[in-house]
Amino acid sequence: AADLRIGGSDLDPRIKGEVELLDGEVTIFDRRFEITLGRVGFAGGAKVNPTLEFSANADVSTPEGEFNIVAEVAGTLDDPRVKLSADDSSLS
Repeated sequence: AADLRIGGSDLDPRIKGEVELLDGEVTIFDRRFEITLGRVGFAGGAKVNPTLEFSANADVSTPEGEFNIVAEVAGTLDDPRVKLSADDSSLS
């Protein structure tokens, strides 16, 4: 779903609003993750540098057990922060 307002000119575009990913999958490190949250926000400024908010998880089976791995991306397009975590603290 998207709620965007586009203005400005072709040489100075302004985008304001948000795009939300309703569902999907992504492959990270050869593992398929289910997207649980996906948002891109535009502030309408002179520089297009959207905010990012994504979360995806995957269940992984190993000889040691079953684990849920979460991949998160936050920040901006110019300065993204990526975090990987697991439901077993020894893996994080």
